[in-house]
Amino acid sequence: VIIAWPGHQSPGLHRALLTALLLLPLFAFSALVGAWLRGFERTILGQAVEVLFRPVVFLLVLFLVPLMTHTSLTPALAIGLQAAAVFTIVAVTMVMIWHRLPPAVRQGPSRSTPGSWIRAALPMMFTDGMRQLDVSYGVLLVAALATTGDAGLYRVALSSMALATAPISLINLVIAPFVAKYFARGELRQLQLLVTGSAVFMSAGAGVVTLVFVVLGRWALGTFFGAEFVVAQPLLVVLCLAQLVAGLFGPGSTVMIMIGRERIVAVSYFVSVVSSIAVAAVLIPRFGAIGAAFAYLMGNVIRGSILNVYASRSGLNLSLFSLARLPSLLRH
Repeated sequence: VIIAWPGHQSPGLHRALLTALLLLPLFAFSALVGAWLRGFERTILGQAVEVLFRPVVFLLVLFLVPLMTHTSLTPALAIGLQAAAVFTIVAVTMVMIWHRLPPAVRQGPSRSTPGSWIRAALPMMFTDGMRQLDVSYGVLLVAALATTGDAGLYRVALSSMALATAPISLINLVIAPFVAKYFARGELRQLQLLVTGSAVFMSAGAGVVTLVFVVLGRWALGTFFGAEFVVAQPLLVVLCLAQLVAGLFGPGSTVMIMIGRERIVAVSYFVSVVSSIAVAAVLIPRFGAIGAAFAYLMGNVIRGSILNVYASRSGLNLSLFSLARLPSLLRH
């Protein structure tokens, strides 16, 4: 669309947009090589590719190229330099990964086919889309069914909820390659210990943040967003409770994807998000933004329940209640 119908865009803006198209596949490859590194249990290095190396190289190029070439910096040039920085990071990382591969892996036959990759990728792509919808439908419905003021309060509470989401996301990121390794080796005892420990830390992290917002939520919202947002504390507490619920249910999505049950994850997200939207549409006209928050919490309960039921069929207990099995696991 950008190429064929430039419309009333200025030439400079059109060139910048065309250059930005280069970033789409490059960002995808950058995320992919980071995931490869995490798959080789280089978790910190895998994260550093995206959050440290790529921005640093871009800033260096952005500073040095205009200085050395005496060229004025335009939007198109800046985006092109960013594309060059991302390409450099991706190329260097891929060479590093190639040299770290064991010879048996580099020279051996592939155990998968393009068809198997596509069959796994499509459900995960759908799941990612539902994840985006899960954190955005609330603002849209509140704006449509309540008031724009309520939508603003809900948006601030949703943004602040990221503090409760952070420990859960971090633990999921770290454990993913270990889940795949233990499952592939049939080491279910080690896998269960990993899952139980993850549920403990997820619950503790989200629980601490929730408690902080229960006690200091009004102060935090007033300090960082303004006095008019103090009334968003109940929304924030309910949304953080939703993350606490997610922590109590354990790393369900990550575990099920890593053991090849990505379709179950897609189904769980579809059912939970659609149910949440339906409940929110009923609650918001009567209760306002708090109705959307409780609908979001309900969605996490539904999703966690579905994932735990299916995980139990593989001999795994994902939730915090798996602590009851800890003594027997440690004895073996």
